[in-house]
Amino acid sequence: MAPVSLEEFAAELFATAANPERIAAAAATVIENPMPVGPLRVGPGGIGSANAICYVGEISGRAAGGDWDVVLDLPVRVGASVKVRPQRFKFGLEIVLQTRLRLVPAAGLTITVDVDEVRTSDITTKIDAQHLPAKLVSLGYDIEAEVVKQVVTRANHLINSPEIMAARHVDITEVIDRAWEEGVILARRSPTLVVPDVVEPPPFDDEQEMSTSDEPALGVAEHQRTLPLELPKDTPHT
Repeated sequence: MAPVSLEEFAAELFATAANPERIAAAAATVIENPMPVGPLRVGPGGIGSANAICYVGEISGRAAGGDWDVVLDLPVRVGASVKVRPQRFKFGLEIVLQTRLRLVPAAGLTITVDVDEVRTSDITTKIDAQHLPAKLVSLGYDIEAEVVKQVVTRANHLINSPEIMAARHVDITEVIDRAWEEGVILARRSPTLVVPDVVEPPPFDDEQEMSTSDEPALGVAEHQRTLPLELPKDTPHT
């Protein structure tokens, strides 16, 4: 294995850590899904009331312009309902939310994940109002803008939550220590160091038919063989 410079080693380490597929999979584990939105006051003077349920689809990631930058695309399907007395109108919205993150090396052998806050300009939408009255309500009450505003607020709240802020700081020393403690490093090189689970033998049955084979068991033959004793020729027998 050819040696590399410290700069090359660090670059490869960060490139592995910033794998877009891994980051997308990690993001999927921390996002609330489904995510309720509302109730919202919509329309002139807040005459209407809107509720929505957001379902996040498969998150995709791709490498961006920076050395360790990743752009995440989050497709969101929204089912919205607007109540304008005495009627209720239903809408479907297709939203694609986009954010960018980057890995930043920090002192103390730490990696910080810097995440851009989501802006309304980072979102593309497509509204689906099935009937003409619903289309008129969606235009007059600006349902699309209200739902997008709430989605942006919820996304940024998640990004800056204490749980996510803690996860955005990776202590490499701690990762290495855990790898040693759990035997990951040696186990990969020396599989025999992994202690298997103890398997208890079955209880011996006195009535069980014993094997009548004269062939010694494998590994025991050498111990059962009787070797002749050869004395030196000049040693007298007693």
